[in-house]
Amino acid sequence: MGKKKGNKKNILLIVQQEPPVQEEHPPAPIPAPVMNSTVRASHILAKHTGIPPVQLYHSSDRTNKQISISHQEAVAEMSSILEALTPENFADVARARSDCGSWEAGGNVGEFKEGEMVMPFWEGTIALPLNGISQLVETDSGVHIIMRLM
Repeated sequence: MGKKKGNKKNILLIVQQEPPVQEEHPPAPIPAPVMNSTVRASHILAKHTGIPPVQLYHSSDRTNKQISISHQEAVAEMSSILEALTPENFADVARARSDCGSWEAGGNVGEFKEGEMVMPFWEGTIALPLNGISQLVETDSGVHIIMRLM
């Protein structure tokens, strides 16, 4: 008897893969250009007991009370403030909370150039778009939230 040839069929199996799920992230804001090497910003400052004594000035410029919160407490408080902060309420929050003398002007520190503020403050400011609000920025003065005005 002869060998029987089997009837072989090639089967093509197509598996359709779902594209990977990508988290929705808003596009990163584009920093505003620095005009004439000058920017303007407002900020909210939380001084804390962990900053160098020379920078501490031992009291809040707003309340004249001794600074007594720790670095960890300052970060927690400023993180909480940041959650509800908008360009519209920034000045009011600065007047109510900032330990900097600029609190009376709603945190507005005016115009400045590179080298006139400590580097983390400068870099935090120039990274922002106009009316953009930073994450927490740490300097030897304390913990800041910065809003770029120009």
